[in-house]
Amino acid sequence: LIALLAGLIWLVVGRSLRGLTQLAEALGERSVHVLHPLENALYAPELMPIVDATNALLTRLDESIQLQKMFVADAAHELRTPLTALKLQLQ
Repeated sequence: LIALLAGLIWLVVGRSLRGLTQLAEALGERSVHVLHPLENALYAPELMPIVDATNALLTRLDESIQLQKMFVADAAHELRTPLTALKLQLQ
């Protein structure tokens, strides 16, 4: 009886954690450059707080990267302008 209950518990816990395993695999398979949100419909309702928090984090990370790219582009432009003026004066 104990072996049967242990097997039943193993089966129930394994099935209940399947959604969490799928979420971990989906995040693990993502490329570094893929920052679009996860699809909510693919996961169990119990995982929605984790999926929503992950999506919010991915959105903030994408915004941060975009701001960094804009800053670098502006800084590069600001550095090129004085260098061009110095080159013209030297010539």
